[in-house]
Amino acid sequence: MSLLVAISGRWQSIIASDSRAVSEIDGSVATDQTVKLIQCGETSICGVVGSAAFIDSAGRYIPTADRIDEMVRLGRLQDEPQKILEAIRADVGPCLTDGFSKLPWDKKTVPFGAFVLRRNVSRMTLLDLAFQADETGTIRNPGIKPRFDGPPSKIFAYASGRGDCLSQDLIRQLNPDLCDEAVINQIEMLFSDAAANEKAENSIGGPVDIAAIGSGAVRWLRRKEKGADTRLCLSKFFIAIRTAFACAGKSTILVSVASPRTSISDALFEPMGL
Repeated sequence: MSLLVAISGRWQSIIASDSRAVSEIDGSVATDQTVKLIQCGETSICGVVGSAAFIDSAGRYIPTADRIDEMVRLGRLQDEPQKILEAIRADVGPCLTDGFSKLPWDKKTVPFGAFVLRRNVSRMTLLDLAFQADETGTIRNPGIKPRFDGPPSKIFAYASGRGDCLSQDLIRQLNPDLCDEAVINQIEMLFSDAAANEKAENSIGGPVDIAAIGSGAVRWLRRKEKGADTRLCLSKFFIAIRTAFACAGKSTILVSVASPRTSISDALFEPMGL
């Protein structure tokens, strides 16, 4: 699965993610180099859970992060959270609703989800969406949910993916307004603790990417090297899915991070003692 968190303080917001992709076949680690945070303009970060990559109609492997980055650049959607999520939904929706709805998802499964956090000197916005199955097991296009839209001084914590593995005590101790070194140490401790949680079942791991958004542009406190190997072990299972559910002229999602046993957690809007 994935673990992504956004911790917002009075002066800046911290967004962090793990890098693990896990095989749906046997739960083994496919890669620890998956990019899950994408910079979408001067003051916005997009986070994704569920799908590590796409296979397009020509059979080419495209990491999810690369595809979203391309959509944002070509569509000139920088720093437009609503439009970014609408574009993502339109791009992945047809394959999820038409093809993958035939698979035995339960209503707690999240094949794909995304959020965008934008913060500037006057306003902060957090929106998200998550594809989930309804009571009949059918995957439908989700609505885009506003989690927060208001002054940037709002203090909150938000989790996507394996939020059920997070320590509430560690979250409350986090202070995103500390110096970079202290923030990195706190985030590393939070992710290490979550990975050690028995509920994580080896689904959290790899390098932790950390970005900060304050009054200026996005700053990367820690980021995997560009060009890191994000290739996944494509099993016969995924190749069969690609063949059976390929959408003519569209991209097919390779589901290799999400697990039927996990789901996106609710936003954790709990005040922290900063």
